[in-house]
Amino acid sequence: MEAKVSTTSNDTNAANNQAEGTITILNTQSSTFSSNMEVSLSSTQNTVTPGTTIPYTIQYKNNGPDLAEESVIIVTIPNELTYVSGSLALDLMSTTKSLVRKISDLPSDGQGQIQLNLLLSNIVDAGDAVFSYVTISSTSNDTTPSNNQAYKSIVV
Repeated sequence: MEAKVSTTSNDTNAANNQAEGTITILNTQSSTFSSNMEVSLSSTQNTVTPGTTIPYTIQYKNNGPDLAEESVIIVTIPNELTYVSGSLALDLMSTTKSLVRKISDLPSDGQGQIQLNLLLSNIVDAGDAVFSYVTISSTSNDTTPSNNQAYKSIVV
């Protein structure tokens, strides 16, 4: 996955306007159920200063029609950010840069919200963009996989 940013103003360092990341799918679709998992990632802040804690909200939903079995959310945290707190009950598979939350079985129209607070490093240049990613998956057949991932960029 690749994300790019641009600006209409003078950018003195265009080399840092893109980032690449990987998405790890923990489950394979092996169920007879069909679901439509959806996830979003948002923050009330679009610009921050180094050393600031950034609040993020993850919203997820199973749009149906069936149960989404063994659902998992993975938050990928860039090197510039550190997880400090939140309502995310972490799974043992979590690392400092990949937070894992097992939701188990999510019924049709089932939904939830997770709050995260991530600390921005003091060693980030003004004008840089920091990207955070979230994915959701389940073992059920997902009829619309294009809405299973989301990212949020925040400018320093």
